[in-house]
Amino acid sequence: MQKSDEQQDVLVVSGDGEPLRRIESYIRENIGENHIFRVDSLKEAAAVMQRTDLEILVADRGRILREGKDISWEDSFEPTRGNAKEDIRYVLLYIREHYAEDLSLARIAGWICLTPNYLCTLFKRTAGVSLNTYIERIRMEKAAFFLITEDIRLQDLARRVGYRHSSYFCRCFRKFYGMTPNQFRNSYRTRRK
Repeated sequence: MQKSDEQQDVLVVSGDGEPLRRIESYIRENIGENHIFRVDSLKEAAAVMQRTDLEILVADRGRILREGKDISWEDSFEPTRGNAKEDIRYVLLYIREHYAEDLSLARIAGWICLTPNYLCTLFKRTAGVSLNTYIERIRMEKAAFFLITEDIRLQDLARRVGYRHSSYFCRCFRKFYGMTPNQFRNSYRTRRK
């Protein structure tokens, strides 16, 4: 990135604390002085983008926590032997990083070395939602973000966020946001004018 002489507003998707401080430092060093606004999820970022003219910087939590190193999740994970909350934190990060891939219960359970039934129970107890609900939420947040930041066909978008069939993707999107992907995109473009 090149430094810019003009003031920019930047929207950061990140947790609070050390990851956010690293992002703010990077922005100031590489882009210049900015007004930095923070949200917790891409869903919030999409809502803010629909209402404002903010420039966007998306900081993927998984990449921040791994400090930008390109490592394989499967190679780097070791079960924590009884620390369920820590294991579920890895699952959450894994899903955020691999949302476009096959995220079957069997695959995730095998990776984390738990039985599928126990993983479902543990995930629901720790995260407060079912595993499938969380996966769908992450995919819908990513889809909304791509809809308003890129000019992408629905078939390509569906595949990009982990759905094989665009018709099923559109049904899920409508159920989640209360409008079709095209209506969502058009409402954003109308507000930007």
